[in-house]
Amino acid sequence: MKNRLLLLGGVAVAASLFYSCTDDGKPDPEDGQGNLPAAVEEVIDVIEEAVPEAGHFVELLKQADLSDVTSEEITVFAVKNTVAAKSDAVPDLSWVRRHIVEENHAGLTDGQQLVSLSGEKLLISVNGDGTVSVNGVAVIGSAIPAGKSCIHIVEDIIPEPAMSEDEAVETWESVFEDFCFRTRTLNQKLAYGYDGFSYTDVVKVSEEYWNMAYDAIDKGLALVSALSDGGESEIAGSTAVQKIRLGMALIYSDILGFYGQFVYMGNGEPHSDVNALLAELDMMEAYAAEDYGGAVRAVSARVYLNALQGYEQAFDKCVAIINSGKYALAEDNVFATAQNPGVIWSGFEDTDAGLAKGTYYHPVRYEEVLLMAAEAANELERTVEAMQFVNRISVWKGMPPMATPVSTKEEIAECIRTLFSQDLKSESLEYSTWRRWGITDDMLQGKGEYGSHNALLPVPETALGQYPFLTQNEGYQ
Repeated sequence: MKNRLLLLGGVAVAASLFYSCTDDGKPDPEDGQGNLPAAVEEVIDVIEEAVPEAGHFVELLKQADLSDVTSEEITVFAVKNTVAAKSDAVPDLSWVRRHIVEENHAGLTDGQQLVSLSGEKLLISVNGDGTVSVNGVAVIGSAIPAGKSCIHIVEDIIPEPAMSEDEAVETWESVFEDFCFRTRTLNQKLAYGYDGFSYTDVVKVSEEYWNMAYDAIDKGLALVSALSDGGESEIAGSTAVQKIRLGMALIYSDILGFYGQFVYMGNGEPHSDVNALLAELDMMEAYAAEDYGGAVRAVSARVYLNALQGYEQAFDKCVAIINSGKYALAEDNVFATAQNPGVIWSGFEDTDAGLAKGTYYHPVRYEEVLLMAAEAANELERTVEAMQFVNRISVWKGMPPMATPVSTKEEIAECIRTLFSQDLKSESLEYSTWRRWGITDDMLQGKGEYGSHNALLPVPETALGQYPFLTQNEGYQ
């Protein structure tokens, strides 16, 4: 995959500040830092005498805080002058430190990594035609000696260093972990009155959750943008992009579960078409790495059940996971280890003593897939298959088969609800699942000021104003 740079606006801001100037087009020297280190003074003298095309950069060198330069040899990547854009902004010169490296690096080689005064990495690339670049910015000509130091002229301000796929995944996992734990906390509040929650506070709690969820989506989009152009080829070729997009899909799924609608921030304008999310999941399924293809299908099944009552599609997704032979009902405590056959999407260390069911929290477990398959089969009148999925769990638990060939649809549904309440309690699923089953009133009536309209959360007013395709859920108008 092509090397992508994580700009996040930094270069644009630095560029505007680079050209902040007084009425004569140059920064005011009265703002300078005073005495400069000898090596910096030497570089400035050479640029002023022999490199007029970097004159604007020299003026900023004079003002930047470079008091910690102690080496007698430095390398300066001086920015070439371009058309100056006057601005009244006060220059923030911290980015200038990214253009200075201690020691003389007159000869630049492909793959070389330098560390600037700012502590950021500068990656040197040399193309087949000999063109040299630093963090993607072209280096013009050969190095210019400046005493024991040297100067390289560059076309533009050097951007922040590229973010590697490993760094992007690590960043995303922190965001996603926080989302998962906050989703579980919200579910506990809504389903069990956790932490003193009352539905009189639902508007405030709902707005906080919505903002948190879309803040996570925004961070995911920024990371994907830094790694790819978002096209199908990049999803196919980047495991990191797949992982981030899968996490975002689960976030969308949870938003749909809580609100019954969502804002999909895919390619193009934001919209609310659930089918676009499902199409993206299908694309991810086609390219998913073997170790998390099951998670993609499980999230798809959740979306089909929660948003569309798509029992046939959900059944197919779940059966594909079950028939893969990769998963099984765990013989030991499924929460004791990060990875085991009972886990489809391995999770994080569970540090919330008030809610933890063990050492680890897992976003998707195999038992949930069996119960979704049983639910879908039952709704499709495929009684034998529904019965088999239910009994697979009950026998595993050391119980006699719960469903029999003469069990009715309602009796099988009651078996599913019983196993769900016994085994999947406090895993972020109750609120959305109860609504899907139409039993929220039965579970919550008379608790925490609950009213029937509270089976869905209110959409925040700010979101309604921003996205006209959203509508307020009934009872909150």
